[in-house]
Amino acid sequence: MFYTHVSDQYGPFHTNVIHSPIRDATYVLDGLLHHESELHIEEHYTDTAGFTDHVFALCPLIGFRFAPRIRDLADKRLYVPGKANQWPALESMIGRSLNVKLIEQTFDEIRRLAASIKQGHVTASLILRKLSSYGTVDNPVTKSNHTKILNEYGWLWLNRDGSPTLLTKNLFPKLLGHDDSIDSRRVLSARLLAGETEFWRAYRRYSAVLHFVYLSSSERGGFTSDNFVNLRTLELERHFAAAMEQAFKPLGVYLNFWHSTLPSEEVRNYEIYLVNDDDRPKAGRLRLSFTDALGNEVAGQEMPFSLAALGAQSYNASLKAPSPPGPYTLAAVACPDDDRAGPTISSRLVLIKASAH
Repeated sequence: MFYTHVSDQYGPFHTNVIHSPIRDATYVLDGLLHHESELHIEEHYTDTAGFTDHVFALCPLIGFRFAPRIRDLADKRLYVPGKANQWPALESMIGRSLNVKLIEQTFDEIRRLAASIKQGHVTASLILRKLSSYGTVDNPVTKSNHTKILNEYGWLWLNRDGSPTLLTKNLFPKLLGHDDSIDSRRVLSARLLAGETEFWRAYRRYSAVLHFVYLSSSERGGFTSDNFVNLRTLELERHFAAAMEQAFKPLGVYLNFWHSTLPSEEVRNYEIYLVNDDDRPKAGRLRLSFTDALGNEVAGQEMPFSLAALGAQSYNASLKAPSPPGPYTLAAVACPDDDRAGPTISSRLVLIKASAH
């Protein structure tokens, strides 16, 4: 695919050969900085695919005015300095205020980045790909000095009686099909929330707030709910309490596997991420296993693990799926050598299906 920059005189001045899945905006600055024409470019226009927050931020630092034509502009949200009411003409489009303090703290780094791009020490497209990959699963255990905040993740709402809320009334029937019952909804919700919590912890880039678990609100016809079954005694729903106890342990385990079915006897490589939120190292044994509906282990593999204080590490284990079809639990269990908190478990429910021959 060719990405071409065209001047206001309708003549092309730069062309890049790009990979089609990558957003056009990644290559906008390359053309503005590395064309070999005699044009002195001050302002640049693109369509919707040509803009991202990163391009908006870098253009003025490098010396360009950026004026994209944005489709569905009313659906976009702006970040502004100060309060929204200081910008009355834009108030309906404002999302939140800028974190000016954070910008001030990191501004020297931002200027060094812009200077490196402008001087050609690194291409803008390379840096933009790096910036856009921050916080993705490509590098889930890398530490960052600038933690991001996730606000109210995991909106798998159930009322205290186990019925869906207005926001989830169509979700659980789709996920559970004919097995859409009170108990199955509670089990599924707890397991998905625990897995999501493990997932965000494994990133090592995020601080997060789970949806308002303890905010007492559960009404028929409501949109959201808490996770109590008895508000007077502050008793949490038992599946939720058990799953989240594991997900929030200082020694965190994330089994990176989300398939609901597996062919029988399939050999697969599984990724397991461990995080240590204690200020002392941890070591022990990590076991991956299949157990049947009666709780009997039918396949397993074990290996040692070692984590630095406040550290993280990924591990790989190859395991063969059971032969008999039926429901199984696939679990990664980290047992530290000297921890009174006991093992940490990350588990998934898997239906083994007979292989097609």
